[in-house]
Amino acid sequence: MDRPRFPYATFKHDPAELVRVVLFPGEADQVCKELGCTLAQLRRWQTGAEAVPRPVFAFLRLWRRRTLGPQYGAWRDAYVDEDGTTLRHASGVGVRIEDVTKLAEYRRLSALCTQQAETIERLMVERNFYRNQCTREATFGLMLNRIFRTP
Repeated sequence: MDRPRFPYATFKHDPAELVRVVLFPGEADQVCKELGCTLAQLRRWQTGAEAVPRPVFAFLRLWRRRTLGPQYGAWRDAYVDEDGTTLRHASGVGVRIEDVTKLAEYRRLSALCTQQAETIERLMVERNFYRNQCTREATFGLMLNRIFRTP
């Protein structure tokens, strides 16, 4: 009997998904390290020499998909870009790892911008007050000068 030359499993599964997640490009050493298996064992699963166990299939599905599950709340369905530098939400918004390391600085800069906007608004109110006050004083000064003319 001729053995299959592609991955197979003995549990209920989608064959196309099994092939897609088991025959992944690159990262074989990293996957073996995470699974705790040898590269030879991984190759046996990939070539169909042995059936892919259910836990390995589940792990590889999550490994390839790299999508956060429902336990992550608002971040569920977020995924890591192919280059592994950006976590993208399903809405398309992404966060780079460099941005995460600068979050404290971003928060500080946001507070600084708010303080600067409040200072500018306060200065504008003060400027308007003094402008009006100078106009009043000039008007009343002219009236007083007319009343009390000094020869």
